[in-house]
Amino acid sequence: MSDLRDARDSPESNERTDRTNVRGLFLRIFVSFWIAILVIATGSYALFELFREPSKQWQRSRVLLEDMQRIEGELARRLLTEGGRESAEAELRRVYDRSGIAIHLVHEGAVLASPVPPDQLVERAARMPPRADERVELEEGTRAALVLELEEGFGAVTVRERRSSLDRFLGGPQVVPLRILWIALVGGLVAYWLARYLSRPLRQLRDATLRISAGDLDVRVRSELAGATEEVTALGDDFDRMTERIAQLLESQRRLLRDVSHELRSPLARMRVALELARKSPDAASPHLDRIEREGERLDELIGQILALARLEGDERGHDVIDVTTLLQETVADVDYEARGKQREVKLVAITDGVSLKGRAEVIRSAIENVLRNAVRFTPEGTAVEVSAREEGGYFVVRVRDHGPGVPPEELEAIFRPFYRVSTARERSSGGTGVGLTITARATKLHGGTATARNAEGGGLEVELKFALAG
Repeated sequence: MSDLRDARDSPESNERTDRTNVRGLFLRIFVSFWIAILVIATGSYALFELFREPSKQWQRSRVLLEDMQRIEGELARRLLTEGGRESAEAELRRVYDRSGIAIHLVHEGAVLASPVPPDQLVERAARMPPRADERVELEEGTRAALVLELEEGFGAVTVRERRSSLDRFLGGPQVVPLRILWIALVGGLVAYWLARYLSRPLRQLRDATLRISAGDLDVRVRSELAGATEEVTALGDDFDRMTERIAQLLESQRRLLRDVSHELRSPLARMRVALELARKSPDAASPHLDRIEREGERLDELIGQILALARLEGDERGHDVIDVTTLLQETVADVDYEARGKQREVKLVAITDGVSLKGRAEVIRSAIENVLRNAVRFTPEGTAVEVSAREEGGYFVVRVRDHGPGVPPEELEAIFRPFYRVSTARERSSGGTGVGLTITARATKLHGGTATARNAEGGGLEVELKFALAG
């Protein structure tokens, strides 16, 4: 039972199921369109039958034809009166041979002259008196006999085949099967093309999702959807953006895991060395124990910042309205209190009062604190870290400048990556874990802004934080 369940849930089984589903969708679309086309054709015939009315042109043609038949009948009547039956039938036969119209000359219910032997329908029509003010027509099956009034009480009977509505709609009996086959064939081809056109993007998207689930994050579908509808190509663009984002997140997680492993290995290695030295020299173990304590504190700080970064990666911007100027003043005051113990100072040199934005106060405070503490760490003793804040173009912009050694220009963007340190900051004497600025960058992005850095004129590093204001 377990083997059967494993086989049913295997990737190969799932792929076969997906392909079957796509084919089923194609068949449903194909059959639906084909039926729709046939229904449209049938409905068109029904409307044709329901609302059919002779057009004026057709009525004029019919009147003209009946007038011509009446003229030929009148000529046959005169020939009958002057030359006898043979002369009249010769004229009627000539008309029949030329036009295929059989005109029978009748009088008082009797057929006097005919181009062909009269049948029962003609004899019945001959007994119907012609009327000048009304069209007299007798129907029998698919045939109709028309009685035309002539002079001196004579009449002319013409017989024609009545065409059915289907014949008039599709044509004569000899072409009806061909036209029905043509409608079905064309309808099938159109339905096939539409079904393929509509199901192809779904099939391509399904194939792409299967490749992604197999680990291929380089798949893109936008180019494969060329020629599809605007909505489908927009879906393809969204799919590609989603794939790129997933690839970026996975790469970020792999890089973070790699960096975390590296960062944790170094203090653990130093702790093992200090522990070994303490074991070898129990009487002089105090410095080694102090070193173990410092490394433990650094590990605790590192793990705390890693957890904070992980929480920000899955966080969403809050909706609380924050008085960001008050928040900045409090944060500067707190960090300045810490900096004075290190013979340094943090000064708020300029600020725009009364600025508010939507977000999370603790996240914004953490972003600003990380930048301020980083600046205090690198600014020389006896100098001050300068902080300014103002409203610019829909953002609350905070600038923090220190008077330290700065950062090489080619590394200004890299300092916001996790665990990245420039060459002058790699020594552990400078402190720090390399995560603080990453948290800052993520926090500003979470609040619709950015974090950038540049080397200030006269030395030092200036970090600029932008937070989108409350709309």
